Amino acid sequence: MVVKDGALLANGMPQFGAELPDDDVEAIRAFVADEARFIAATK
Repeated sequence: MVVKDGALLANGMPQFGAELPDDDVEAIRAFVADEARFIAATK
């Protein structure tokens, strides 16, 4: 999990492991994926 576990910490993305429950992390992931699909479909 990129956001929760800090997989991109070395690239400057913060880690939110203690602050976000797994359900919130999944909701963020789903939102970003939906937005990406929407943007791709409108091009």
